[in-house]
Amino acid sequence: MLRGKNYSPAITLEGFEEGADGRRGNGVYQKAVRAMEILHDKHLPFGLSSCYASANVDSIASEAFIDFICGLGARFIWSFHYLPVGNDAAPELLPSPEHRQSMYHRIPELRPTQPIFPIA
Repeated sequence: MLRGKNYSPAITLEGFEEGADGRRGNGVYQKAVRAMEILHDKHLPFGLSSCYASANVDSIASEAFIDFICGLGARFIWSFHYLPVGNDAAPELLPSPEHRQSMYHRIPELRPTQPIFPIA
């Protein structure tokens, strides 16, 4: 990556520590933050891949979270909604129509106000 500088990894993060670790396992949040710090320190572009669900949509859409990831140097955030698929699916995490509508409007609100490109 340092030689080519033509990669932009997307680091998976589902909000702050409680949400990220709750969804991906203990310690995942700290590892993701450390990876972002390393990429930022090396001046390498990166972004986030964030799956929003009923349990974390407010966190992912919050000014605090966007400010936090921008502060770490993230250049994009790809937000997509949880779809319960497979044997271990959790249908209760499916975002409501109101959640999806909220994110639909939130993404374009961020574009002119934050130094990050939000994608939905």
